[in-house]
Amino acid sequence: MRGLRVIAIAVFVLVQAPGWAQETAATNRSLPLLAGTFEEYGYKSPLPFGASLGVMFSNQNFVMDGLRVDGQPVEAFAISSSRGSNFMLMPKVDMWLLPFLDLYAFGGLMTGIMNINVALYDLPLIGDQNLPLEFEFDGGMLGGGATLAGGYKWVFAMVDGNYSKVDLSTFESKLDMFMASGRLGVVTSGSGWDAMFWAGGMYQDMDQTLEDYQQIGLTGTEALIQVDVGVRDPWNMVVGGRLQAGRRLALLVETGFSGRKQLFANIEYRF
Repeated sequence: MRGLRVIAIAVFVLVQAPGWAQETAATNRSLPLLAGTFEEYGYKSPLPFGASLGVMFSNQNFVMDGLRVDGQPVEAFAISSSRGSNFMLMPKVDMWLLPFLDLYAFGGLMTGIMNINVALYDLPLIGDQNLPLEFEFDGGMLGGGATLAGGYKWVFAMVDGNYSKVDLSTFESKLDMFMASGRLGVVTSGSGWDAMFWAGGMYQDMDQTLEDYQQIGLTGTEALIQVDVGVRDPWNMVVGGRLQAGRRLALLVETGFSGRKQLFANIEYRF
């Protein structure tokens, strides 16, 4: 409860910056809720609605949780390497329900490729076989999440969580993904612009099933290969920055490293 009280009295992270504490102009908007109360203490509430377009590139290692050949589980297998990369295009809409709570929904497209080198043992009529697998996938995604943010003077903190589902185009392939992150940073401002810089950590939990037909055995017989995979390094570090022009237009860039490598860029308009 103490943490929630701290957030409740903190300044909304996207607009708290030196010099903004003097802005106490009244607003006729009904959102964010409690905006008037916050402005009585000298804090400027955000414009409630936003629309943005983001792109993300990521590259990471995976672990294999299960393997099936023509629907039959394979108990004896070993992986020498498993790595994948993907690209996501994500339009997003959001609403600041409270000066410290943002709710959002996003959609978009995902494309990617995964390479897995796996050794299969004791396959019926085949025996042992080294099998390099390559899965290419694409599909539409849909998800939503929430952000809690607050700050004091030139320091801010924020936590974020979201869940998404991707309907992949390869047969019955699927992808469920949960991401959570925390960031701590500083803000500064100038004439007509504001900037934020931060560092933090991001957690990703992924449940992914990929399937495709692959040639196995000496005769090159085609078989349906189904692979259940998860991320090998769920945590990584992130650093980033955000430049805002006035109260409406902003550009964000963030990179991730130490485990999962990623690059995210987003342009946003508020109204």
